[in-house]
Amino acid sequence: MNPEVPTPPETPSGNARNGVNPAEDRRQVSGAPAAVSREKPEPGEGHQPISLWVIAFMGALLFWGGWYLQRYSGNYEPLVYDERATLKLGGGMTAAPTNAPLDPLKLGRRVYAQVCQTCHQENGLGVAGQYPPLAQSEWVQAPSPARLIRIVLNGLSGPIQVAGQTYDNAMPAWRDDLSDAEVAAVLTFIRQEWGNQASPVEFEEVRTIREQTANRGSRGLWTAWTVSELQQISDTR
Repeated sequence: MNPEVPTPPETPSGNARNGVNPAEDRRQVSGAPAAVSREKPEPGEGHQPISLWVIAFMGALLFWGGWYLQRYSGNYEPLVYDERATLKLGGGMTAAPTNAPLDPLKLGRRVYAQVCQTCHQENGLGVAGQYPPLAQSEWVQAPSPARLIRIVLNGLSGPIQVAGQTYDNAMPAWRDDLSDAEVAAVLTFIRQEWGNQASPVEFEEVRTIREQTANRGSRGLWTAWTVSELQQISDTR
């Protein structure tokens, strides 16, 4: 009599061995491609193509830059913005002799833009409550520029009344920075701009007053004028 041999238990295969339902596993696998297709690609090293909008913008910018240079370059003449330069026959510019007279209004406009415009503004109206106007100013249109010359050379300190308004900001001295010709030119400019109608200023007048006031301080430490001092100086020619 043969002993009964026990039947070995069935060995689970595949995912069933790991406790996963094979049918469920098949459903997961069949749905994987759809999920993968929704994934974005992993970032990688390398060059990315430039947007066509960026290329178009840069092209337009370069085109505008070329047009601007061509329009405002003055044909690349080195003397085109030099107030001493004069036109020569056949086109182009040539430097005028150093002793040739300057156009005081052109030079004055340039000096004004460099040293005066920040406070007194391009339109000469100044800044309300801070910097007095030069347009229609009784100080600017006085018959004699003697007071104005002194203000530009040594500056102004203390309150001053212009067109019925009081201003109390100090003006710096420009004696060390501007030549006699530049002071005369900028004063001529402001005395004949913005509707002002006053006589031009000669550089000899500036030179004379510069010499007369040479002892009013020292380089970089010039003593500014006050209104009471200036009122003692005649403003008639």
